[in-house]
Amino acid sequence: MLKKFTVFCVFFAGVQAKSEESSKLEEALSLLQKATMLLREVEANLDQVQLTDDDYKRAVELVKEGKYEIARKILVPFSKGNSEKSLQSMFWIGYCFMCEKAHEKAIFAFVSFLNRSADFPSMSNLLTEMKKNANKNLVKCFEKLGRPADAIAILKRMETEFPDLKDYIAAELARLE
Repeated sequence: MLKKFTVFCVFFAGVQAKSEESSKLEEALSLLQKATMLLREVEANLDQVQLTDDDYKRAVELVKEGKYEIARKILVPFSKGNSEKSLQSMFWIGYCFMCEKAHEKAIFAFVSFLNRSADFPSMSNLLTEMKKNANKNLVKCFEKLGRPADAIAILKRMETEFPDLKDYIAAELARLE
């Protein structure tokens, strides 16, 4: 983001300078340097922000309110690490991408969630439900991308992992095959 902004500003400053005096160019370049330093400082401070459990709860509320992009930006720092909350955050990020119709990104997030869930052998009921929903959401995403064979492969894998979903799986397989 900073590079695109800097390139745009340099271009803009150059164009403006051609039509004005050279002192205006110096002023524009000085403003550009100050803006670049300010953006770097803001980016550095964002990395140091300490997020709380309330921030996480608010991000999940934002997901439920349909404010996916804002929620995603809050959830990304929570997704780092190897805790139950980081795992849940990865699920919600995938859900946000899916709702934003960024299905390939959603698939990546859901697969990351499922892969990382293997690190939690005794999963809470919430994580187990999220795991079921992540698989269901993968089926939806693959279908939206016109990849029914991949959706069917997910459903076949779910047959052994989630026998309690046999009615859902049978209905989806019948619809997709």
